[in-house]
Amino acid sequence: MPSSANGKDPAPKGITAVIESSKERAALIVADVEAALQNGRHPVVIVERIIPESPLSRGLKKMHCLSLDDHMKKKDQKAILEKLCSQNGNASVVMVTRSYLELESLSNLQVDTLLLAAPLSWNGVLSRYVKGLCRQHECGALAIYDYVDHLIPWAQKKARNSIEGLSQPWL
Repeated sequence: MPSSANGKDPAPKGITAVIESSKERAALIVADVEAALQNGRHPVVIVERIIPESPLSRGLKKMHCLSLDDHMKKKDQKAILEKLCSQNGNASVVMVTRSYLELESLSNLQVDTLLLAAPLSWNGVLSRYVKGLCRQHECGALAIYDYVDHLIPWAQKKARNSIEGLSQPWL
């Protein structure tokens, strides 16, 4: 577990850096994405930020993952979204930063599997996106993978909030 100089929990940015560089965590997420694709599912991996040389990005690149992040040109974003929407049910992997969950175009995709690759706040954007997906799918058809780091108290709190959010009635 990472620790700061004063012995307390590291700041969230420090935790995020440790999480993003974890090869073991990335391997677990990539294996879950591969399994989802083999089962004909349509996964979206939600990250805090996309780092091209991170273990997760390298692992997903082998699966021809399409990425949308905040630093892309609008023209490139539009081209990727059009490509995703035109695939007519063909399974693809999409990696997005959480800011993309609000895009109307992203809600048009046949997303049935969410992989939360970063400790994200359950309130707000993520909660609204999941509620929208639940309305689109039969009960139980939506799979959500939340990779919780139980050894980090800050991440434990995020996990407790996620569990509370998931236990809410959606419809």
